[in-house]
Amino acid sequence: MSTTATKTYYDILGVSRTATQAEIRKAYLKLAHKYHPDKTGGDKKAEARLKEMNEAYDTLKKEDRRKQYDAQLDNPFAGAQDFSGGRSGSGPSGPGFDASAFSSQFDLGSMFGAGFESLFGSAGARFSQQAATGASFETHVRVTLREAAEGVTRKVSLAEPGGKPREVTINVPPGAETGLRLRHAGQGAPAAAKGGRAGDLYIVVEVEPDPVFERQGQDIISEARVSFPEAALGAKVAVPTLKGKAHLTVPPGTQSGQQFRLRGMGLPPLGGGPKGDQIVRVQIEVPKHLTPEQRDLIEKLARTDPGHHGH
Repeated sequence: MSTTATKTYYDILGVSRTATQAEIRKAYLKLAHKYHPDKTGGDKKAEARLKEMNEAYDTLKKEDRRKQYDAQLDNPFAGAQDFSGGRSGSGPSGPGFDASAFSSQFDLGSMFGAGFESLFGSAGARFSQQAATGASFETHVRVTLREAAEGVTRKVSLAEPGGKPREVTINVPPGAETGLRLRHAGQGAPAAAKGGRAGDLYIVVEVEPDPVFERQGQDIISEARVSFPEAALGAKVAVPTLKGKAHLTVPPGTQSGQQFRLRGMGLPPLGGGPKGDQIVRVQIEVPKHLTPEQRDLIEKLARTDPGHHGH
């Protein structure tokens, strides 16, 4: 594949070839947010850009596929490697070329018949097979953090040729994160050629920000506001969790900013396994207005504090 005539996947995501996986993911999520249909209002150029980015990220996020892709960049004449199910090699079949769209105008398999494979060998047979594959669709689905924790089923409406709508049921698995790409084989457009394979449907998941919890991988972070007496004397306080309320024991002498861990109250990993934790950060509330009695009690307390500097 030529790196001068055609943009590489690294160019598409705006990262260098030495970028780490974390840098690649960060760049992809930033662009995915920028070109999300909710932001662009369904702009066709933005949709094409998003599809291009998803294809690039789908290859670079996997170490084995990334190594194969890098090897092809270094030696474009060593043989084409299909990274996107219909987009491979250099020249006209590199990034940006959609073999399924090409097949809607030309059915090379039926045009040449058995002679097509004998003329071009196995490469010709592969191209004929790709040309008989329908176009793939991509859409986005938004879920809440709580839905991502438990998994959720969504129904997505797709527009068929001629304007007839079609509904597809999507299962978002527990532990889903923003950027997760789900593939539903055969749910795309039908093939133009008789006997061809339908395209695929790709669902990109976006987990909405939560007003209470901050997500860090499988862990979530929340805050608990406690009064000064509760922090000083100790107390049990109610804190929100993904499954409702829980009680947290605040020991005597708790400081503002101190963190406590609720085991297993976070999110599961994709594919199942032990859940992460919920980290509760304590914030001590200082009253803005005091009654004369409250002020007198605090002043007495202050006079007994050896570290207090009175006026």
